Amino acid sequence: MRNVLTLLVLIFGLFTIDNSVIFACSASEQDCSTNYGVTQSSFSSGSSENLDSTSYSASATAGDLTVGNVSSKNFQAYTGFNTTDVPYIQLVSTDPNVCSGTLTPVTYYFKVTAFDTKGVESLPSTEQSVTTTSNQSCVYLAWSTTGDASNYRVYFATSSGGENAYFQTANNSFTLTGSAGTSGTPPVSSTSSAVKPTITTINGMSQIGTNGFLSSASISTAFSSFSVRCWVCSGYSVTYSGSPPTNGNYTMNPFVGAYTYYSGSQPTTSEFGINLTVNPTAGVGNAPTSPTLPSYGHVTPSYNIADTFLYNNGDQIAYSNSSTSITTFTISYLIRSRNQTPSGIYNFNQTLIATGTY
Repeated sequence: MRNVLTLLVLIFGLFTIDNSVIFACSASEQDCSTNYGVTQSSFSSGSSENLDSTSYSASATAGDLTVGNVSSKNFQAYTGFNTTDVPYIQLVSTDPNVCSGTLTPVTYYFKVTAFDTKGVESLPSTEQSVTTTSNQSCVYLAWSTTGDASNYRVYFATSSGGENAYFQTANNSFTLTGSAGTSGTPPVSSTSSAVKPTITTINGMSQIGTNGFLSSASISTAFSSFSVRCWVCSGYSVTYSGSPPTNGNYTMNPFVGAYTYYSGSQPTTSEFGINLTVNPTAGVGNAPTSPTLPSYGHVTPSYNIADTFLYNNGDQIAYSNSSTSITTFTISYLIRSRNQTPSGIYNFNQTLIATGTY
């Protein structure tokens, strides 16, 4: 019997199956490669660095979790939370207007017209109104100006649509103090080339004096306030500039030295001063306050003495020696008219300047 050897040859072929995909990154994907695509790649704590997309809504840290101060002889650096919405230094006057008027608490309505260079009056502005309170004796309003306007009329009344008296001014602002004005009503038609104004600001003003008048028999007081914050500085200084109240050619004498108010006293030469503290005897003023912490704003010592007032143009009145959140300061004004003080209307403009140190 013949044996037959059968050889079974198995041939194995090496086959490569290509299951790869050519990956294209879309415009919305922040991170991608040939193997993956991620629309949003970072989620973590921290402040508001916007990482919103069509698929996610999130905020991510910008490496700002460490808070502190690093310094040497050659440099100083602060690390902290992002403050992109906070100015380097911010000064806000929150109650800037003070007046001596005789308006009673009621709602006042205003319209303003403009005169062109030929003296033709425009149509009136849209009516605006304000309601004064018991401690507001004046109303201040301002309006937009136009290139062809040379004068303005401010019409007013205590009923809507009833404006029947006016004052005329070359300025684009006016303060109503209680005078009657000139009888007249706004025009209902006009050929004036002047564009009718737009009232942009209107508010009641805090009263100074008794029933709107200054008296040598008693003091007159008022107050205003301002706020300062400076997150990314190493401190700030607030100074003021401006002359004391003036009436024509006469300027009230400032308290160059300190004037301490006592009931019944009267200065021999000085008439006007300020401070930034509580004044129990004079009955005006507040200590600095802060809605948020940390707050390191301070009143300059010479302006932080109760019932003691002074006015030295250019003086520092508030400061901070470190980075700080908001501090609100109250400026108290005191006028002590003398028998020699001329009668009339006194105007006072004060400028506050906040300077940061870095």
